[in-house]
Amino acid sequence: MCPDRAEELTMKGLAGGLLLLALLALVSMWPGASAEDPPSKPGECPPDPYRCIRSEEPLCQDDASCDGKQKCCYYKCRFQCKDPRE
Repeated sequence: MCPDRAEELTMKGLAGGLLLLALLALVSMWPGASAEDPPSKPGECPPDPYRCIRSEEPLCQDDASCDGKQKCCYYKCRFQCKDPRE
């Protein structure tokens, strides 16, 4: 085998390995439900009639961070605890 051909095969193998590594890293960062996700409370968030230029700092992270039956909803340009729709 000539040296140029061996170098070409080595470069192809290296590029393929790097591509596979990049794909594995991308898949591992894919958002999805995990065992640690807290359960969602029943009901739906109220509709948000506001149009926002930018979002404000959230006041809750998920339904579990809200008291009682309240849900963590996007409303008035931020996530906040709201009573669910009936």
